[in-house]
This record gives sequence, C-alpha cells and structure tokens, in this order.
Amino acid sequence: IWILDDVHEKNQIEDELKDIERRLSLVVSNAPIILCSVDSKGFLTYGVGKGFEGLKIKPEELHGKSIFDIVSDNVKNQEIIRRALTGEIVKSLIDFDGKFFEIWFTPQRNQEGEITNVIAVGVDNTEQKRYEKELLESLKELQFQKFALDQHSIVAITKKDGTITY
Repeated sequence: IWILDDVHEKNQIEDELKDIERRLSLVVSNAPIILCSVDSKGFLTYGVGKGFEGLKIKPEELHGKSIFDIVSDNVKNQEIIRRALTGEIVKSLIDFDGKFFEIWFTPQRNQEGEITNVIAVGVDNTEQKRYEKELLESLKELQFQKFALDQHSIVAITKKDGTITY
C-alpha cells in the first residue's frame, strides 16, 4: 500500500508539472514575448513565443544556431550576450529585424556555480518605440511653433514656390 501511495504522489506531481507547462505555453504563445535559452557556448537550445511573428527567423529554426551568428550585424547585441554568458544579469532594449524588444538575460548556474545556460525573455516594445518617436516629432514641431510665436516680428517660412508653411 505504501508503494501505491508513493506512485500516486509521483503522478500527482507530474500532473501539476504538466499543468504548469500548459499555462506557460499558453502565455508564451499568445503574448508578444520571446523566450529563448542559450547554452554556455552561445548556441540556442530553445525558442518560443508570439514575439517571433514578423521576424526573419522562426523559433523552430533557432535550435543549434549560434546566437552570435544571428546578431552578427550588431556589436551592441553581441556585447550584451557576452556579458550574460559571463554571469551578469542584463536588461537591454534590442533592435532586431526592425522590431524592438526589451530583453532580460538571466544566467543559470549548476550546483558548482558554473553557467550552464542563459534564459532570455523579451517583450516586444515596437509599438511603444513608434509612439515615442511620433511624440518626439510632435514635440519638436511644437517647439518650432512656439519659437515662431515668441518672435516680435512676423516670420513666415515658405517653400521654394512661395507657399507659406509657417
């Protein structure tokens, strides 16, 4: 009877783990995030997430590829990954294929303290960056208008054909 209780407890733990895995999968597949794992040598071992939509690389193409090859055109991104692979927890805004991700790189260690892999969790901030850019452009426009209105004389800015723009 004791052995049956032990098996029952093991089955219960396995069911709980499967339930946690289902919930995590649901979040990752429906939220604008990416979740990756990079081994200690810089090779991708895992990649999932709705955040991959619109990127040139797909999650299923990641396994076994060097993260340094994927970000070879961006020295800043390479340095961030190197820092994480040496044990530093790093948070950075990364431009990848024209999309902006706020990514947290967290090194994972074994019992001996050696880095086994780095977990990267990224949130797609592309829309936020677009709104920030639009807001800055509007602010510049307003500053220019204020400058023109603050002048004691009338100032008109025209195009080459004489059309007044301000």
